[in-house]
Amino acid sequence: MQVVYFASPAYNEVIRKTIESCERIILSDSDSANDYDFYKYVKSHISFIGTVNEIVLDINSTNNLDNEIIEAIGMLRSMYNDLKIIIIATNRYVGDDLLATLFGMGIQNIICTNDYVDIQTELKICLERGKTYNESCKFKDVKKEKVVVRNEIKQTVEKVMIGFAGATENIGVTHNAIIMANWLRKKGFMVAFVEFQKKYLELKDELSPFESIKESFDEKLIDEKYFTVGGVDYYQKANVDVLSSVLSKSYNFIVIDFGCFRSYDKMEFGRCAERIVVSGSKPWELESMLDFFDDLSGMSMETTHFCFNHTHEDMYKGIKENMDEVESIHFLKYITDPFNSYDFSDAEIIMKKYMPVVIEEKKKGIFNRKKNKQR
Repeated sequence: MQVVYFASPAYNEVIRKTIESCERIILSDSDSANDYDFYKYVKSHISFIGTVNEIVLDINSTNNLDNEIIEAIGMLRSMYNDLKIIIIATNRYVGDDLLATLFGMGIQNIICTNDYVDIQTELKICLERGKTYNESCKFKDVKKEKVVVRNEIKQTVEKVMIGFAGATENIGVTHNAIIMANWLRKKGFMVAFVEFQKKYLELKDELSPFESIKESFDEKLIDEKYFTVGGVDYYQKANVDVLSSVLSKSYNFIVIDFGCFRSYDKMEFGRCAERIVVSGSKPWELESMLDFFDDLSGMSMETTHFCFNHTHEDMYKGIKENMDEVESIHFLKYITDPFNSYDFSDAEIIMKKYMPVVIEEKKKGIFNRKKNKQR
């Protein structure tokens, strides 16, 4: 089966990897862009498309107006009855006029979500068997009230490693890393959570924290590699080879639990795009933090975030004054059950550069209308 796909950079990785996992041949005409002219492509390649089995179109990859997309799909439908057309509309809602029109043209393989895991799941269904009428009939009606299109710039986020390490033992590294992983998953990202604590590789007979989690939730390993809790994939007792394998997958974020700094791998911790250091605020814990601070020499402080556990508000000012050369200082909330929480303190600030940027709605001006009339 031969596929041509058009994806925006933000979703290119998950779309490409999903197509490959379904054993499709991706043709060289496929492209990743934010301003692709799909209408022009269809007009100029209409004969070539006859050799293609499936077309996957991420609407965010095009610069076309709705009527241009409809016209292009109409050409394909009129010429190739057997061509499977899959529409991915991450910035639309059920009830959107464009999606209703496409459904009326016989397009049932419509994916309307900005959640990476859901896109992967639904795209597999579309490729392997195709959506049924019952699965897609929700798109047939246009909502009477105005359906607002999500106007945002989605950042390209691929394989961003976030390292967690503790200034002392049992300070809450795993606990808070779980909450961060849940927060990222709640935002719609594909998240892997990797246990990279060397001591558990050496202690073969001792259960690691992740193994205890697996037993507690009665989970089974998938492909003998990972288990899933709350939509997050957990990789237990991971070494460098396992981490490399995780990096080959289409995760947006890879949260890595390094444990206490005395046992973490400094080179791997330094490779992380974001590093989160967890400490307490008791005198001996702060002393360990200073030792850890010295050990971070050579790493960027702009991407190293210091998070303090179990700290009274009265101590906030003093800690910040004593760490005046550090910009990113945060105080963690007390949360008893990390598996049912995604409230990581200041996550919106720490992860801001990876989040979508909301933009003002673009109005379709006179020049666009003229362009359409000329066609």
